[in-house]
Amino acid sequence: MTRTGGVFGYYINNSSREIADALINNIDKTRGDILQVLGDSHGALIIQGHTPHDFLILNDDKLTLAVLTDAPSQIDLKSIKLAYTKDYPQGLIRILNDIPVDFILGIHDTIKKRIIIACDATGIRKIYYSTINWNLVFSSSLRQLIKTLREIGAIKENIWEAIDISALRIYLAYGISPINRTLIKGVRKLSQGLLIISGTNLIIEQFRFIPESVANSEEELVRDIYNLLMTSINTRVERSKVHGILLSGGIDSSIIASILSRIYSPEKILAVNLSYDLYSEADKAREVANYLGIRFIEVKLPQNHDERYRIFKEAVAFLDEPNVRGSLLPRYFALKTLREYGDVVFLGEGGDELFLGYWMSYWNWNNSFKYLLLRRFPKSIYDVVIKLMKTFRHVVNIRNLVDIAEHIRDLDTTILIYFSIHRPSSLETFFSNSTTTDFLDRDLLSKIKSQLDVPRKTSLLLLNFLLHSDVLFDENICSRLGMRLKLPFLDLKVMRYAMSIDPKYKLKGNVTKYLLRRVAEEEKLIPKKLVYQEKLGFTSRYIFSNDFLLATCREALSNLEQSSVKELLLRMCNMQEYYLTLY
Repeated sequence: MTRTGGVFGYYINNSSREIADALINNIDKTRGDILQVLGDSHGALIIQGHTPHDFLILNDDKLTLAVLTDAPSQIDLKSIKLAYTKDYPQGLIRILNDIPVDFILGIHDTIKKRIIIACDATGIRKIYYSTINWNLVFSSSLRQLIKTLREIGAIKENIWEAIDISALRIYLAYGISPINRTLIKGVRKLSQGLLIISGTNLIIEQFRFIPESVANSEEELVRDIYNLLMTSINTRVERSKVHGILLSGGIDSSIIASILSRIYSPEKILAVNLSYDLYSEADKAREVANYLGIRFIEVKLPQNHDERYRIFKEAVAFLDEPNVRGSLLPRYFALKTLREYGDVVFLGEGGDELFLGYWMSYWNWNNSFKYLLLRRFPKSIYDVVIKLMKTFRHVVNIRNLVDIAEHIRDLDTTILIYFSIHRPSSLETFFSNSTTTDFLDRDLLSKIKSQLDVPRKTSLLLLNFLLHSDVLFDENICSRLGMRLKLPFLDLKVMRYAMSIDPKYKLKGNVTKYLLRRVAEEEKLIPKKLVYQEKLGFTSRYIFSNDFLLATCREALSNLEQSSVKELLLRMCNMQEYYLTLY
């Protein structure tokens, strides 16, 4: 079974069938075909996927429940139904808040005339929605929703009339879209919560991230973390399938590969490592794979820049939202290669954020901000970007422009992280139009504020960045390739436990992710010499040459006024190009 695909549907109050028809007419078939329509002309859940068995469904004359998840054994639809019928909404919220795996749940209640959509508490799955004259449409695919709204005239053809400028500023500053908004006016995003549609009411309930009590000694912590990861990975294993893993040679992916090889047949595990030009850690990854006795493939990006750009444009077409993370192109290329061998993929996302792998970077951000304050750097970094870009508009060496723009964006992130952690009450004063608080979400800020120390505040913020960048395009790419995405570190039980650990156990001197290294060492998961060895660190800077970037950016600029909304947003996905769409 290939549990990938999407959910979409509608709730119509004024018998506006054209909205429902437009939604179905514009189905995003890259996530699969329509498998089943559950509901009626007034309101419906429509499920889509790559096989008829993509969903868990519980259906009677009065109530329909449908769930999309990559770990069906962890979902008890009867318990969810009982919680909904006996203790709504508190009981439903409680039971959904405790599901450890990613999911999208749809409930259609014909008696109460109500539709409920819920996304997992981790934030891996997401739903986009829009209201039109008290009618509501929703979808796992933003592109489907945009096409639908265009067909009924709810989105204008002029790109600047369709784009939410405030959301665009957030995207340009931080490289990811806002938590609960998109770059399109009137289209919002739901993650980590419930969307309840009843009559003319639209209610959003947020899940709570509740840390758990943990052990108080290093030995107990190492044992518990290993057992939690063992359970998380075992929950996600699908028998008789080839299981792939993107193996970088770092501690996160290596631990997952090792535990997976203990749970599952090593001959059915395939490790894929990607390298290009000056970036390669294939030797480390190969050594880990040989140690575990699993198959290993090294994937190399083509040398030709035109071919790389073709692959990039192909990768961008998989995205629902623009994203400036430079790992998009190589990640897509590696996943597409892996798809030739199987449809299950494990990734190590979340290890850095939960176990302080970025701690040294945090101190660099922190010190950079203090340096800026001493120099009385202007408050609005966004405005500085615009001024600098206009000043350097005709620069010959495109890398100089890229360096400046990237540096400024990093400084803006510095300020965001510093204030979110140390002075959240000052965010609205520092940033104009409250865009940063809207980006972060007040609920997230309150969660950050409630954390006991700066390391945990930092982890929570960086987890948010991860879920709206790498995890977002991982889910987009895997769903559209027909792959099941497995993220063991982002299991809710693992996250709650890790966030409760005293940071003194996670860091030892300059050793980041100390507890994960101790797990690998104690359980002999990887070669001993690799346990405390630092990774080279992925970089995307030199994927394209200066001359190639310059020519491509000039072409994008010359055609900008003729671009559609989709084309503009797709151009903005490229780390080295999106700055140049501003003027």
